[in-house]
Amino acid sequence: MTVTALTLVPSTLTRPAVTLVIPGEPVAQPRYRHASHRTRSGRTITTGYLPSDHPIWAYRAALQAAARQAGLTPLDQPLILSAQFYLLRPKRLLSRRAPDGPIWHTGRPDLSNLIKGLEDALNGTAWMDDSVIVGYGAMGKWYVEKGGQPRTEIQIFLI
Repeated sequence: MTVTALTLVPSTLTRPAVTLVIPGEPVAQPRYRHASHRTRSGRTITTGYLPSDHPIWAYRAALQAAARQAGLTPLDQPLILSAQFYLLRPKRLLSRRAPDGPIWHTGRPDLSNLIKGLEDALNGTAWMDDSVIVGYGAMGKWYVEKGGQPRTEIQIFLI
């Protein structure tokens, strides 16, 4: 059995085609809630939904507005996505002894759910469908630097 590895040419990924910085607290993609309804014929139908007051809706709107403001049209070609999520620092990390720069965030929300929320929000705005994302660049989540604001930084690399 022969195993071959595909190597991307580094020169194609040195400069992102698009860089976006979205201010505000990043929000992870939540789990859908389910409700059962009984029809007049007695059949039970279960539907999945996200509550209309969930913070994911405002986060999605901010991501879409930033993409439109940057003049993005939906991409329909392979791309690599890189994203950094900066969350608010808890009070315990605001002391003088705590480092000034960003600190790794190891709690909830999970990085994978933050990525899912980002991908779903930019479907139809930055890319036609998130299936065009063929790889990931640098991904991470941190507490913001002291005095910094929570934000999401996105880089899109065209292949």
